[in-house]
Amino acid sequence: MKIVFVALGILFSATLSSSSVCAQSPMPAPPFGPTHIGGEERPDAPTNQDFRRLAAQRLWRPFGPVPEKPVLTKGLLAPSVQDRADNEAFLKQKDTGLIKLLPRTIDPQADRKTKSVKIPGGGAYYSFFGLAHDYTFGSDLQLDQNTLSVSSAGPIYGMLTDLGDVSLADLSADDARAAFMVTYKPARNEADSRCETQRFRGSVTMNGFVYNLSLPVKVNSTYLLRSINYYRSDVLVGFRVTRQESDGSITILWRLLKQYGRPTFERVVYVNPVDKCPPR
Repeated sequence: MKIVFVALGILFSATLSSSSVCAQSPMPAPPFGPTHIGGEERPDAPTNQDFRRLAAQRLWRPFGPVPEKPVLTKGLLAPSVQDRADNEAFLKQKDTGLIKLLPRTIDPQADRKTKSVKIPGGGAYYSFFGLAHDYTFGSDLQLDQNTLSVSSAGPIYGMLTDLGDVSLADLSADDARAAFMVTYKPARNEADSRCETQRFRGSVTMNGFVYNLSLPVKVNSTYLLRSINYYRSDVLVGFRVTRQESDGSITILWRLLKQYGRPTFERVVYVNPVDKCPPR
């Protein structure tokens, strides 16, 4: 019996010793912010100046790529001089821009041309929230060959509709043609967002308009886009394809119609989750 108690005592002492060592081990570094025990601050951590700038803007804008100018004038992603001149008056208005998209491709020969575009995505993506072609932090629109799509990289989904040859200058969030997109409520959890992505991958008809995840490129057509990028942005954009080059690249004139608050997933654990999407 004494041997048993001695063994238990040794085991208990060893456990305490191990716990003490673990308690004194260096803590891992935080994701960002001031350095704590045992960790170094990340080089891309927001600075006090960053937070003061965000507070001054009175709008939370997650850290992302460096915004580009609304109209580039140099490089492969710059619209032509003629396109810039033709839309000069429109581009003086607030929340407008003129961009060029290069077609997304897996052809190694074609990729050689896009290698001079030193940004992730090769110029085939654009974020109307971040004002950048860089798709690292998520994008709203992509060009894949001759198809325009809501970007699906990460927790992102949305919808497109083709209004036809109508003026972009007269389009606003109050337009009856935008009613469905304006009032649409984003999915509140990840499972529902996947179901909504599947839903818009087909065709959804509401009030005489057809909404899809992707649509073919049509020159001189005006489109409406609602792009929902969880934890980053939610925007309603009107844009018009003004030109398509022989290499498949297109020029887009755009206007931000409405910006919503950042969408988030609800923090709810369902006791009996349903894997299948409901019939529509």
